[in-house]
Formats: sequence, C-alpha cells, structure tokens
Amino acid sequence: MIDFAFIFEQPVSEHAKIVYVCLCCYSDEKGQSSPSRSEIAKKCSICVQVVDKAISELIRNKFLIKINKEDEFGGKGTNLYTVNGGIFT
Repeated sequence: MIDFAFIFEQPVSEHAKIVYVCLCCYSDEKGQSSPSRSEIAKKCSICVQVVDKAISELIRNKFLIKINKEDEFGGKGTNLYTVNGGIFT
C-alpha cells in the first residue's frame, strides 16, 4: 500500500489529489496500475475530462508517470500509471 497522505499538502488541485488517491488504491507494490479513465472518473465522481486534466497536472508536477499502451491489434490500449512521491508500506 502507498502512503498517499503527503499529496494533501501539495500545491495541486482537489481533483488532482482525489485522482492521485484513486490511483494509489489501484496500485500494486510497484505503484503501478491500469484503470481506465472512465473507471477513475466513476470512482472519483467526476467526468473523464476532469480526470484527464487532473492526470496532466499530476504528470506536470512529477507525481505520476503515464505510459500509453497498445492493444493486441496495435490500437490504443489502457494506460499504465505509476504514482510517485508516496511511501510504500
């Protein structure tokens, strides 16, 4: 589990904070997860466009790494997210 409490003291928006916490909850022991944008939106009670802005803000502030993955046919697949900054316990 990742200790995500530090994010509440960071100068990012409330949406970025809730998306970060959501991604921490999905993350494995390496801090990685691949939930869909719509799944994140549903869990956070926000729309997908707000999720996109929050993810961009987290990336810009180096709290998140996003890797675009391709599906088996070479099309757009799910993203791989890696959270940064939290302490793994």
